[in-house]
Amino acid sequence: KNKQYPQSGRLRVNMGNIYFKQGKFPSAIKMYRMALDQIGNTGKELRFKIMRNIGNAFVRMGNYQDAIMSYEAIMEGRPDFQSGFNLVVCYFALGDKERMKKGFAKLLSIREPGMENSNEEEENGNETDDEEENMEDDELKRVQKEKKAQAKH
Repeated sequence: KNKQYPQSGRLRVNMGNIYFKQGKFPSAIKMYRMALDQIGNTGKELRFKIMRNIGNAFVRMGNYQDAIMSYEAIMEGRPDFQSGFNLVVCYFALGDKERMKKGFAKLLSIREPGMENSNEEEENGNETDDEEENMEDDELKRVQKEKKAQAKH
């Protein structure tokens, strides 16, 4: 750890992000790992985000086995939908059906804030008009409309 530069871990993450965007995935992984070493165990949330970045870089390189190790570590420590989904995709890429099934079951058990009552509301038909309006004008639908318009021209 470099005591002169307390934000050096953050700098390494930013450098890793730049390498990632440039497609220099081995360099990005190296920077992310150096950031993990400098951050320590106090910033657990940040550590899991960096580990997800490492997994994403391994996926981009086609190294699914190493990506699985990153995503599994996240799922053991602080499970989230994105890491769980990426883990299932890696299992699929390797043709590991059993682990894919287990990973999918784990993915279904993840509870995200704000998602507790969504199933009950749908079952009871209590979806509000505001929610319906938001669903109609969401970002994905807007992008889909743009793509369809571009395809027609």
